[in-house]
Amino acid sequence: LAKVLLATFPLAPCHLAKVLLVAFPLAPCHLAKVLLAAFPLAPCHLAKVLLAAFPLAPCHLAKVLLAVFPLALSLLVKVQRVAFPLALSHLAKVLLAAFPLAPCHLAKVLLAAFPLALLFHH
Repeated sequence: LAKVLLATFPLAPCHLAKVLLVAFPLAPCHLAKVLLAAFPLAPCHLAKVLLAAFPLAPCHLAKVLLAVFPLALSLLVKVQRVAFPLALSHLAKVLLAAFPLAPCHLAKVLLAAFPLALLFHH
């Protein structure tokens, strides 16, 4: 259906998402897969489209993105930072809510995602 709609109407990803949600009660993960089949979306763009369609909490968005993209956690943190204006301490809490990370693993993820100086300023 998405391909038929796109062949008929020049819809942006967020508009297609809204049309599909009117026609089908799609979960965020299923909508993400349909959108990725129709558009070559980067993780950051997909995150913004999903947030326009659903009131997702940061930890739920993280789980949806990881279900459709094989993202390293450090890249996931960067995508989350684009999608939500969260402080690093809040991002750390989001990661811990979504994944059972050991403190040393969390530290490595944050250091891979951000310069060391930025970590000390938060």
